[in-house]
Amino acid sequence: MSKPNIPEDLKQPIVFQKYQRFIRLGTGTFTAGIMAYLVLFHDFGEQEHCFNPIRRLYKSQLDRLWSVGQAAPAPTAPAEAASSPPSQTPSATS
Repeated sequence: MSKPNIPEDLKQPIVFQKYQRFIRLGTGTFTAGIMAYLVLFHDFGEQEHCFNPIRRLYKSQLDRLWSVGQAAPAPTAPAEAASSPPSQTPSATS
């Protein structure tokens, strides 16, 4: 049995080599984004599922991140600014 005769144009890659890196990077980024969405945000219903522990960890870390500014004490004015400055006008009793 002999090999089939394949024209040379069909042996060329469909995606050109200079764009292959960008296409692979875009595909990987898109896939990672879809996976993150499905794990963290997609609604699988009210029942317990395998992503609930990851979602609880994510929500606790997100709450901790956003509560940092709220947990900090309010800035206080320096002691010098809080007290009233002495008056610079001469007293009338002299």
